[in-house]
Amino acid sequence: MPAAPGAISALIASYMKSAEYVGLRDTSKTGYISRLETLRTEHGHRTVAGLSRERIITGILQPMRITPVRHSIL
Repeated sequence: MPAAPGAISALIASYMKSAEYVGLRDTSKTGYISRLETLRTEHGHRTVAGLSRERIITGILQPMRITPVRHSIL
């Protein structure tokens, strides 16, 4: 089923066809795909209209953030 115009899933589909994405190394694409698919699954139905930078950061990106493991030296 095609993504609804203006939905986050449509934006992701458009990005994955872009020259910027297509030109990435395969290793980079592998990392992007997992994150993009998570975005599509969790937020793809939402519309892009009305999303502010703040809402994108706090509602979408921060929950997906991968924090590095910190090791302490004894």
